[in-house]
Amino acid sequence: AGAAAAAAAAVDGLDATVAMTVPFVVGAEGNSARSAVVRAMDEDPACGTTMVRYTDANPRVYKTVPIRLPASYRKDLNYSARTKAGVALECLPTKEGLLVGVLLVKPGDAATCAKLDDPALLRAYFDADFPMFTQYVSDADLRLMAARKMSTLPAFAYAGGGCLHRLGAEAPQQQHSQISAGEAGAAAAEEG
Repeated sequence: AGAAAAAAAAVDGLDATVAMTVPFVVGAEGNSARSAVVRAMDEDPACGTTMVRYTDANPRVYKTVPIRLPASYRKDLNYSARTKAGVALECLPTKEGLLVGVLLVKPGDAATCAKLDDPALLRAYFDADFPMFTQYVSDADLRLMAARKMSTLPAFAYAGGGCLHRLGAEAPQQQHSQISAGEAGAAAAEEG
């Protein structure tokens, strides 16, 4: 937690450090609009933290599918492909060597979205628009992909303002800005 306070002070160019001892730190929730921690800080006038939310000017929905590359391919790289219609297939590596294919589509693209719910149409779509990956995606995985609902990406937001942690009543209030709850949790985890 001391590292989080020092990081917050460094953001504003302050050389002050606030040290605190806590029995444990929970920093796994992240900084999203649905974050109960950030929302509680935003709603607490004594905290002085505000949540700033941005309108998503480029929304995407997505579905995922496993991509099983042959042994001769590098498994430590991201692979990516885009269609002329603006659909992206981002293939992200895992420690196990499997790629997680994330198919990103504009939510208003009804023609593409309709193809993603039918296994036969989805296979034809991969064959036509992502031929470099189609042989590495099984029919069984495409059936599972088609059965899943579309997911949405989170909108960008940040928390900033008065304090991102509670100081004792005897401690002076420090002004910190734009350190997310996730950053504070990560700093505390590095320290611990």
